[in-house]
Amino acid sequence: MKDFETWFAPIALIASTVAALVTIFYGNRSQKREITFTGVPVDKKDFEHHQRENKEEHDRFLARLDAMQTRINPIEGEIYALREASEINTARLVQMDGKIDRLIERT
Repeated sequence: MKDFETWFAPIALIASTVAALVTIFYGNRSQKREITFTGVPVDKKDFEHHQRENKEEHDRFLARLDAMQTRINPIEGEIYALREASEINTARLVQMDGKIDRLIERT
């Protein structure tokens, strides 16, 4: 039994080192990658025509986003003010709770 304990650790160390080296060697192999295109690329003139057609729609969309942003900013300020008031009220409640506990202990 003593012989097994003496040889097991070095053999396990060598086996795990070999396994790690094999994993590193085969894990870092580069794989062949292939890209294929299924379709016909668009001509530059067609793309520019598409951009002109959609420019008005994109401008409207961006204007709506800007309008939403201007409506959100005041709401964000109100939420911040409510959060601040809530934190102040929570601090006051904690103080009041402590005072009530001290009054109860006195009686």
